[in-house]
Amino acid sequence: MKFYVFLGFCLISGLSYASTQERADVEQLQVSINRMQYLGHDVVKLADIAEVSGSNQALVDQVRQVTLDWPATGNRLTAGEITTQLRARFSDFGPDWQVKGLNQVFLKQCWSLSVKKLERAAQQSISAWLDANNARLRSVRFIDERNLLCVPQNVERFEVKNNIQGTLFSKHRITFNLDSGEDFSVVMQLALEQLRPVLRVNKQKEESINDLDVEWLWQEVTHLKLSQQRLDINNLIARRNLQSGQVLDENNTRTKPLVEQGEQLQFKMQSGALFITGKAKALGEGQLGDEINIMLESSNQAIKAKIVQKGVVIVSQ
Repeated sequence: MKFYVFLGFCLISGLSYASTQERADVEQLQVSINRMQYLGHDVVKLADIAEVSGSNQALVDQVRQVTLDWPATGNRLTAGEITTQLRARFSDFGPDWQVKGLNQVFLKQCWSLSVKKLERAAQQSISAWLDANNARLRSVRFIDERNLLCVPQNVERFEVKNNIQGTLFSKHRITFNLDSGEDFSVVMQLALEQLRPVLRVNKQKEESINDLDVEWLWQEVTHLKLSQQRLDINNLIARRNLQSGQVLDENNTRTKPLVEQGEQLQFKMQSGALFITGKAKALGEGQLGDEINIMLESSNQAIKAKIVQKGVVIVSQ
């Protein structure tokens, strides 16, 4: 008889200890709302909007996986509403236990676009717009706010909208056309490279530059003009003293003019049915098709004429 009394006492003590331990676990369990907004279209897990901690890891894991009911009306869940849902699911959560942290979390039902798919689409489209012999796009990286990726409808396909106004920048806003018919734009980091002429040797101001003086190298650039053509090295002249290793461009070089100032020219001029020819001196410099001032040798008269070939100009009436 004493044995059964002792056994009963042990069972009661064990149950009492277990109950006490469960209460301690609940008291130490902390649920703290740490997000102001939730974006998604599926169930809302407590772990998506709150931090859960406590001494009993099994209980912590169980609470973290709790799914919350979307509000019947409105677009937010308050700390009080989440507390009520958790108390209804865990009987050990007494009237004094409550959710802490932020007072509420706003919910927005939407579908997230894939960053990888956006980057891949941008890479393919932009690369197709570039002249592969002059420029290239090494990589594309999404750097905008993540919440922008959430759109009101589920999107299966999208394509890049070509609205680039002449220049690509290393940080560029790319617009996509979604299959829902809407436009969607985000900022992306573009690793742009351009094939650029780099000087092999030093050059003095007004010294000629030729192909042997230049090495073409791929270099990263911060912006890229889509219409920009490769610099024609033929007949280049240094605008100022240049050092080996400098990149050549329109700012530090110029093309040797087809007609130079002071050069002796032949001019042609039509007067009625007659063609008059004579000699003149160039008062300026220019390329094919440019208009320059010339001084007629016969009369010392200055008039305008158009360059039609090396050493020949036509005077328009």
